[in-house]
Parts: sequence; structure tokens; C-alpha cells
Amino acid sequence: MIIWLTNAYWRTYPRTDLEWDLLLSPHHCSWGFFNEVPYEDHKEPKQSSLDILGKHRTGASVIASSKPVKDDDDNPPHHAAKGEYVDAVGKDNFHCTGEHPSEKKPEPIVFTMTSSGPQKDESSTPSRVSSASAVHSSLRTPRTYGRD
Repeated sequence: MIIWLTNAYWRTYPRTDLEWDLLLSPHHCSWGFFNEVPYEDHKEPKQSSLDILGKHRTGASVIASSKPVKDDDDNPPHHAAKGEYVDAVGKDNFHCTGEHPSEKKPEPIVFTMTSSGPQKDESSTPSRVSSASAVHSSLRTPRTYGRD
């Protein structure tokens, strides 16, 4: 299952049977998913956020649709939020669109759906992605947000 939930949705409609394979990190990997209180004022994530992350299946991945995540005060993306995702799924299963495969030359992150669940396709290049609109939207110059 691929999920894209907000923390407010999860608190309103909790699902004890939910499991996930791919998670698009809410709001470009911001700290707001983990706590509505700014990180500087409260460095602990809410349990409801950790509960969602804990519902991942083996081999699950988190994708941050963001510029590269730096260890600075920028939010989004937020370095501490990335840390929470990495703690949940492991360093190799956290992917950032602004860093894949490199910061200097980001390319689309492609997953192939298999009977074993989604598998990251390392051999995919923009020329192998079949949808022209997917390629076009993936390769557009990223818009900036937050502080640069």
C-alpha cells in the first residue's frame, strides 16, 4: 500500500490494520508532520506520528519530495524530520527527489510494482519512464521554498 496521510487525518481516522510500503513524506519532509510545535520549542515527535511510521512493511521506503535536506534551520525540508524517517525505514530506504541520484543531477525516483511490493528501480532513467507527462513534471526546475 502506498500512503499519503496527514497527521490530523491519522488522529481523526486511526486504522489499526494499516500497513504501508511507500510513504510520501508530508509537506516536503517538514517537522510539522511530527509535531505542530516548532522543533526549536519541542524536539520530541508526537506518538501518533511515530505510530504511522511504525506501520511500515519490511523494505518500506519514504520519499521526500524536496530540495536536498541539509543539517540547518531550514524547514522544509527539516533535518530532524529526515532523521525520524531514517530511524523508521533505514538510511537506504529514505529517498529525496532533490538528491537522487545526486544533488548536482537529480533524476526521477522510479519504483516498479511487483508481487513482492514496490521495488526501487535503479536502472530507470528519464528515457525509460514511459509517460511523457511524468518525465516532463519530474524534470521541471524545482521551485524553491523555505529559506535557501
